[in-house]
Amino acid sequence: MVVADVSVHQLLTNPAAMEQLGVTARDAAGDVVFDFGVLQRLLQERYEQYVARAGQGGGGDEMVRRAVTSAFKYAQQCNAFSLLAGGWTGTVAGLLRHVNHVLLDIMRGHALFMQGRLLGVGA
Repeated sequence: MVVADVSVHQLLTNPAAMEQLGVTARDAAGDVVFDFGVLQRLLQERYEQYVARAGQGGGGDEMVRRAVTSAFKYAQQCNAFSLLAGGWTGTVAGLLRHVNHVLLDIMRGHALFMQGRLLGVGA
């Protein structure tokens, strides 16, 4: 698959196309994020294809500029969401471990208390 085979919309939203063209990557935490170097290169290719077909100048250039700007904003928002979601996932996992630890301590304390009552200690 080459960039000419997909629309900009597919380049930003179609997981199969994104993976084949290398638009996404995994960050250090393993979250899927847009690779802006690859995205910029692919959008440049799409722009050059547009200029080759339509010629440079005219009202279409402004439309293309806005489309590229929108594509980058969308990718930035997706990356921000991915990073925030990863952070929240880590926070919730840590909180669950803490709650689990506290509940286990309470249950152990209750079990020891009940053992003592059964043996007549402290009664």
